[in-house]
Amino acid sequence: MPKGYRRIQVGQIVTYIKKHLKGKYWHDALRVCQSEGASLVKMDSRKKKRLVDIKFGRVDWMWIGLKDVFKNDTFYWTDGEPLTNIEAWKPGEPSHMFVGVDEDCVESRHGHKYMAHVSCNLLRGYLCETDPLK
Repeated sequence: MPKGYRRIQVGQIVTYIKKHLKGKYWHDALRVCQSEGASLVKMDSRKKKRLVDIKFGRVDWMWIGLKDVFKNDTFYWTDGEPLTNIEAWKPGEPSHMFVGVDEDCVESRHGHKYMAHVSCNLLRGYLCETDPLK
């Protein structure tokens, strides 16, 4: 198992996730994950989200690997797959609450079943995920 990573099994899929509490901007968090041979976590099912919440306990808003790459409210995971579960958004999201602020990066919070999109230039903890075969 990669150092600092915890094993998570969702059905037949096994993955490893590591929680980083020191706040980083989204792009910097992604670079840290990549330096560990990982990427920001792909929170692509409610079951996976629940298991991560149970495994890691109480955490505040954390970066996940979802971003509005083309700045048109079309979100893609860092592995290039588009977001297909639109029910995962917090009610009212994606919003654009702040005029003149690009809200292109996505965060998730422990205990919340939803995610929100915000400016990439906020300091957040983050979750890295790696494939056990790497």
